[in-house]
Amino acid sequence: MRKICFLGCLVFLSLGIPAHAQFDPLSQLEHNNRGTAIRLTAPIASPEKFDYGRRSWQKVSLFVAEDRDPTPQPVAVLFSSISGRAGSYSMLEWLRYRLTEAGIALAVVPYRGLRERPGERLESYASAIAYLREHEEELGLDADRIVLAGVRREAHFAAVLATNPQFLETAGVPFSSLRGVLSLDGLGFDIEARMAQGDFTRSYYRRHFGRDPEDYLPYSPAAHLDAPVAPQFLFFANEENEDETRDSQGFFDLLQTAGTEAQFVIYPMPRGDLVETYPFVEEEGSGREVMPFIRSALGLAP
Repeated sequence: MRKICFLGCLVFLSLGIPAHAQFDPLSQLEHNNRGTAIRLTAPIASPEKFDYGRRSWQKVSLFVAEDRDPTPQPVAVLFSSISGRAGSYSMLEWLRYRLTEAGIALAVVPYRGLRERPGERLESYASAIAYLREHEEELGLDADRIVLAGVRREAHFAAVLATNPQFLETAGVPFSSLRGVLSLDGLGFDIEARMAQGDFTRSYYRRHFGRDPEDYLPYSPAAHLDAPVAPQFLFFANEENEDETRDSQGFFDLLQTAGTEAQFVIYPMPRGDLVETYPFVEEEGSGREVMPFIRSALGLAP
C-alpha cells in the first residue's frame, strides 16, 4: 500500500499537478456551473414515452418544458430511424434544448421496421402524429400547430407528408395542422432526379420505391407541388455533405418556383476549436436561422 501511494505521488509531481486538485469541491462546482456554450453538452432531459402502435419500437418520446404554463404547447415532431430519443451529444440534443426552452414540445418518433416499405414507414409516422392529436389535452399539446423535422432520409419522409396529404388525412390528421418542415441534411426529395444520377443510385431507389412511376411518385415530394403543401420549409445542409446540399438546393428551388415559402442554409462542419460551429450551441452561432423559422411557422412571437 505504501508503495502504491508513493508511486501515485510521483505521478502527480511529475505532471506538475497537486495531488488534491481533482478532489477540490469548489473547482468541481465551478466546472459544473460553466455556461452551456463552454461545456458543449445540452442540459439533460428525460422524455415521457408513449406507445403509439402495437410494435415494441412504436413509441413516441415526448420532451416538454420543465416549467411549462397551462397553455398548450405547439409540437415539433422529429422522425428518427436511429433511436427513440434525440441521441447523446449532438445537434439534435441541442435542438431539443432550444425547443423546450422556447416552450415548444418535441416528440421524437422512431422507425425500426425490418422491411423498407415506404408506405408502411409513412403510415407509422402518421399514426404517431394522430396519437399526439388524440391525446393532446392530457399531454398539454396544441396538435393544430405542428412542425415536422427529419435528418437525412427521414427529412425526405417528412417532406412526403408535407406534400402528399393522403398519408396524414388517412390517419385522421388534418393537413392544415402541419405548419412547416425542417430538413437537416435531407436528400431524395426528387426521386426521378436521383435515379438519373447513376446506376447505383437508380438501383437503390428502385429497390426501395419501385421501378414504375406509379409506384415511386407518391413518395417523391417534387411530384406533388401542385397539391396542397406545408406553408414553410427550411433546408439546413452541411457544407461537406455534397449530395444532401445538392438535393436540398434542388428542392428549395422547386418550392420557390411553385410559390411556396422556403429557406436554404448551409452550415459549417463542426470544429472543436470554434464553439459557434456546433449547431444550436450558441444562440447566435451556427443554426441561428432554425428557431426563428420554427417560431414563425408555429405562429409564436419572435
